[in-house]
Order: sequence, then C-alpha cells, then structure tokens
Amino acid sequence: MSTDYMRCFGLDFLEENDEAFNGFLCYLLKNGKAVPSYADDHIDFRHKTGYPEFIMTASKAEEENELTLNGFYVHCSGLCKWRVRIDRTLINSPKEGIRQLLVSRADGQGMCILNVAQPDVLPSYFSNEEIELQIIAFAHKINYYSNEEEYAENESYEVAENKFLNGKKMLNAVGSVLPIVFLNNHQPGREPDEDVDDLVSIAGKVYSVERGVVKLGEDLLQPFVDCFIETDFGNLEVVHFPDQVDSSQYEKIKVGSVVSGLFVISGDPLLGKYKDGAVYDEENILRYLGTAMSEEETSAENLRQFLADDCIYFSDVSGISIQGKDEIIDLIEKVKSLRKNQYYINMGTITDAAENSQYKDGKRCLLLHGDDYDKYESIVFADFDEQTKIKRIYICDDKSYSFLSDANYNRDED
Repeated sequence: MSTDYMRCFGLDFLEENDEAFNGFLCYLLKNGKAVPSYADDHIDFRHKTGYPEFIMTASKAEEENELTLNGFYVHCSGLCKWRVRIDRTLINSPKEGIRQLLVSRADGQGMCILNVAQPDVLPSYFSNEEIELQIIAFAHKINYYSNEEEYAENESYEVAENKFLNGKKMLNAVGSVLPIVFLNNHQPGREPDEDVDDLVSIAGKVYSVERGVVKLGEDLLQPFVDCFIETDFGNLEVVHFPDQVDSSQYEKIKVGSVVSGLFVISGDPLLGKYKDGAVYDEENILRYLGTAMSEEETSAENLRQFLADDCIYFSDVSGISIQGKDEIIDLIEKVKSLRKNQYYINMGTITDAAENSQYKDGKRCLLLHGDDYDKYESIVFADFDEQTKIKRIYICDDKSYSFLSDANYNRDED
C-alpha cells in the first residue's frame, strides 16, 4: 500500500518514534474488538477512533494468551458504497490482512484497483464475483480546482510521440477512475513496482464537504477533510488532512469544485449480512471451501473448523476416497501444489438435473475450470450435518448435471 493513511487523519505524529507507535498499537489491541472471519490461523481486531478505523491482524502464539502482530491496516467509516465485479486478486497475504483487487463496475465497465479492509470477513473473491464494499479514497496527491475549466487548464498533459493526437493534449474526464499507475507499471518490457500499483488517478466534482472527526480516548483532535465527489463508479468519499493541499487552494475546498489527484482506495466488506463479521452458513462455508481449494495463500488448515470429524472426500474424477480432517486437508494442499493455481473456481446452481441424479435442481455447488475459462473440469458438492459441518465432499464430472454459473456461464450439456 503506497500512501500514508495516518497522515490523512493528522495522526502521522504517532509514527515519529517507535515508543509512541508501539504504545498506540497496544492501546488499539487492548480496546479493539475481535471480528469473526473465515480464517482460523489469525485474529482480526478493530478499533474505531472517530471516523478512522484500525485493523490489527495477529497470529496466535504457542504460549497461551500471547499474540504476534502481523498486520496493521487503516480504514475510515463512511457513507459511500460500491458494488464491484472482481477481475482478479493482485496481492493476497491473509496473515497480514492484505488483499488487493482489480475490479470493474458491476456492469463490467471500467477498471479500478482497491485494497480490502479485513478481507477474511468474506468467504471468497472468485473471478467475476460481485461484492459490495464501503469505499474510502485516501489522498496521496490532491488538488482542488474552482471549476472544470480551471481543472482542464491545469491538468491536461501531452503524450510524447503520439501521432494520433496531432499535438492535442490529454485530460482525464471529470468522474473518471483510472488505475493509471498499474497500467503504466505493467507495460511489456517494464519491471513492475507493485508497491505503487494501487495509486489510482481520480477526478470528480465535489457535492459535499464535512469536517472529519478524530478521537484518541476522550480527546478530539484536529479534524480532517471529508470530501464527497461523483465518479463513474459511484459516489466516493475522499479523506485528507488540510496540509496535504497547497494553502492557495484552501478556499476551493467547497461544493462545486473539482478534485483531482492520486489516491489509494480502501473497501470495507462489513456490510449487510457481513456487518458483524463472517457468516457460518452452508452457502458461505461452501464458498470458503472453494477459496481453500484454489488459493495457494489460503491454508486448507483453515477448513478444519468447518469439517465434521468423520468427513468423507470422494472424487469420481480421480477415484480418490478418504476420510478424516487431517487426510482431507493434506490432500487439498497436495492438489494445490500440483496445480499451482492453474484453475478457476466459481459458484453455481444445478439446473435441469436428471430424474435419478443424486443432487436436484437448486443445489449449490462449486465449478472448477482449467486454463480455458469457458470449459469446466468438474463439479464440487458439499453435504452438511446438523451442526453445519461438512460431512461429505463429492467431486464429479457427471454430464447429467446442467448448471448456471454465478459468473453468468451456462454449461452446454453436450
């Protein structure tokens, strides 16, 4: 993550020495609330200090009642929500609480990069899956302009040696959200600097400005600027400290102005049914099974809490039949290491099942695809006991099953 989140709240003074910052972390851990997630190898704590929200990711140490802090993430509660479609995960480090996504709008248009706050609150991040997030943009470089004309005059730029422009300048449209750093960074022949991939170029018209609240204990600190703009992805809340803007632009921090610059976008999944954390029902556990089966970074050991002691794994495809938590977890890890993430998983629903089929219409399942996304390899079913533990994992390529993929792909029966 490429910007200083703390500076956007005027809290960067806490990072000036190790003693002050470590004391702040201890305060957060002491007062933070553990939020349920699907991962069992670490714990996420949250604490809110006004609008800023701090998330600490800690591993359980071997010694009783001891934790090792692995990750520290800063977010901000707010009012703006985006529904986005996942293209793919760019960075995934569960024990550090980091997941970076390349996404589009829900209609498949546009492109943006965002970081997910406490990502293990959601069970899956499959390609073409839609998720809803509360969105904040942290300012890395920001300018205010009185109107679109002033913006165009100051922000237009020339593209060297572009014969198609005929000497004309380029200008990012007001409302645009462009992962311009990522696109430039990953051009052929260029060594990418992934540390700055999440810097997104944004230009938007201001429709509201508020004074953001920061509290440390009972003390109110200097407010930050909480600015709301219109973008192609939806309304966006931009946060920054006053001194991140040139003093000559202070009077332009108002409704009707145009904001432009580079930002890091953070999305919080604690919304709707996930507002209190992970939900342990059949649908979500099935999704997490797909995550553990397909993502190298997600340890299959995290499935232990969701498997019945006598769980059975049976594959019509490979002929493998085993029983027991340890055996199933070891097998999933072995298959992942052999496949090296060379397949996709999506959720699906069985449709038009044959009369003698084991599973009927409406049964939810996982769809495994190989390198060719338009061709499925197999279907994964999970059966649950009364305690919502997986008692059986069944993998098949039975042609009698038709399905509708959540990713809008219909399997052709022939």
